[in-house]
Amino acid sequence: MSRIDPGGSPDQFGGPQGPLGPIQNEFKKLNLFFGLIFEDPEVAVREISQEILSMDEHERFTTSIEVFEDRFAEAVGDIEALQALAPNVDGDRVLLLFDSMFEDMLERLFSHVNRKRSAETLVVLVAGVLGVQAGVRELDSDGLSDERKRQIISSILAFLIRLQTLLEQDEPDESDIRALTRDVGVAIYYIDEGLDGESNFPDPASAEYATIRRAVLEFGAVAVYSNMPISLGRGAELADTSRFEFEESLDAYDVELRSGPSSVDELHNDGVGLVNE
Repeated sequence: MSRIDPGGSPDQFGGPQGPLGPIQNEFKKLNLFFGLIFEDPEVAVREISQEILSMDEHERFTTSIEVFEDRFAEAVGDIEALQALAPNVDGDRVLLLFDSMFEDMLERLFSHVNRKRSAETLVVLVAGVLGVQAGVRELDSDGLSDERKRQIISSILAFLIRLQTLLEQDEPDESDIRALTRDVGVAIYYIDEGLDGESNFPDPASAEYATIRRAVLEFGAVAVYSNMPISLGRGAELADTSRFEFEESLDAYDVELRSGPSSVDELHNDGVGLVNE
């Protein structure tokens, strides 16, 4: 989907060392999927992205799947027609594709947080990828109504389109990062609501940006702390909060408090790498 060269300049936002570097190659997996549907997947994805990004925020995260369905119907017809073209493609395989893609994204993001002193955008991405992965893993649940499933899929789609938009930019400005952070918070809210009927995340209809940013960084930092051997202090730094407040966040997410390296330098000097729990 992305037009950025995976081997491009390390200084690019989506370059190997940029905040989106850990995830851009994973978008290639989507090319395989969209290539089965659209004759020119790059053009189709760009048009779908533009249409969805122009939607009202609530609709974007709850009903944007309708845009994709309309384009799908124009290109293929129905799911039976797609399966005739690609008999190995079914709902379970598509879910596995996305789950695997998000798992690989997380592994690379955690590794990059390991190496970056200033890592806010990476923490935001961790929160977003973890949130949409949770949605993907529950989509086959018998307890979810079709309406809730469509809301979850719409939120996943809206998040991926935001990433796609950023990947196409060499140097996004502060407003682009704010848009990413807000979209992550909104996606988590609607996925959470779709799964449980309610959400502990700030309601985007009334919450200010600062409130959403705080919740996103807290969620992402707790995820990093849970998957890497970092200290409480480093976790608080990633969450942009105090140690006491971060300890409260860990308790709220039922994550055990432990000790670990307190800085990126300590992490490397001790020879500690990524830990997957």
